[in-house]
Formats: sequence, C-alpha cells, structure tokens
Amino acid sequence: MHQAYEDEAAKEESSAMRARLGVISGNIDAFAIIALGSEAKDAAEEFKGTQGLDLGVTYNAGSDAVYMVRYKAVGAENKGGDKFEGTTTSVGAAKSYKLNDKARMWASAMYTMEKKSSAYGSSKDVESTELPVTFSIEADANDWLAVRGFVAKNVFIGEEKDVDGKSTTVDGLNHGLGASLKYGDLTVDGSLILTNQGDVDDNVGTLNVAQPMNRISVTYNF
Repeated sequence: MHQAYEDEAAKEESSAMRARLGVISGNIDAFAIIALGSEAKDAAEEFKGTQGLDLGVTYNAGSDAVYMVRYKAVGAENKGGDKFEGTTTSVGAAKSYKLNDKARMWASAMYTMEKKSSAYGSSKDVESTELPVTFSIEADANDWLAVRGFVAKNVFIGEEKDVDGKSTTVDGLNHGLGASLKYGDLTVDGSLILTNQGDVDDNVGTLNVAQPMNRISVTYNF
C-alpha cells in the first residue's frame, strides 16, 4: 500500500510504502504491517523512516471475550543524522454484553508500555505505562440510527517518566459520543471526542469538532 501527501502552500510532502499481512486460523487472528520505506519534508527539515513494524494477535476465547497482544516499533532519521525511535507493547482483554434487543455494551482493559526518544539525536528516553479501562454502549434508536458513547480512564497504573526519571501521573481520561446513519446497504459513522487530555488545542473537557472529517467514515456493503 502506498500513501502520499502534499501541501504546496505549507511546502510539506510525505510518502510511505507499507505491506499488510493477515492470517486467520480458528479463534486466532494475526496481522503484520511492515514499513517498506517512508520520507517526509517541509520547508525546514527532511526525514526518512528507518523502521516501522506493527504486529498484533487476537484470540477469541468464546462467551464474547477476546484477548489481544500488540507490538509497534517506529524510527526516523533527519537529514542531519539525528535519530528518533519508539516502541509500544500492549496486552489487553475485552468482553461484550447484550443488554437487550437494542443495546449492547463493551468493557476492555489494555496494559500499555511505551518507550521513545525524548528528541532527535538524544540518547535519553521517555517511558510511560498505562492501564486504561474502557466502557462503551451502543443502542439502536430506530431502524436508521444507532447512537453510542464511551468513557476511558487509567486504573491503578498511569505514569510517565521523563529523561531524569521524574514521574508524572497520567489520568488518561477520554470520553466521546458517536452515531451511525443507516440507509439500506450504506452506513455513515461519525464521532466526537469530548476530552482528549489537551492533545488537540488544549481542549480538555470541551467538544472537539476542530477536525470532524477525521472521525467520519462511510461503509457500503455490496
């Protein structure tokens, strides 16, 4: 798969080539996404991908329970030879519940360990560990509309260590709303993130609609 992006006004462009593989065997699903090459540049800097790997396995244990393991590794180098690398390892479980004929609920927990370079060319790393627990509910309002919501928060574990080993508590609170519009074989999904830890325009506790197209998808079943 090849992806490309260009913004002439901002003088930004990027391209990436990836291979996607997947295997299904009984109750086990596995996938691998391997970066074959990537480049990006703007008016001030140029970057080249040095590694890119995304591996995951899920196991359907029956009774609507699923267990999962995922490992990601990324790396890049700028034109001056400074390198950036990061790894993320996640282990989790999820279970679905049928509340009634029109409503469903999901509960999941995912322990995540992340390690990344603090800056290009730096030998010091930033580390974090989190255990977010998520509850989601979806209900059919009628034949053409389904509404849903979720809340996620770190439980017991939520910590980030800077390059000096100083720890900071990470609350990890996120919640949002979504809806699906159904027109025969066509489904339009959209969602709004209500809390995002300040990552997007410092919008903690506010309705984030700054980039709504990033949260809209269209599916058509042939």
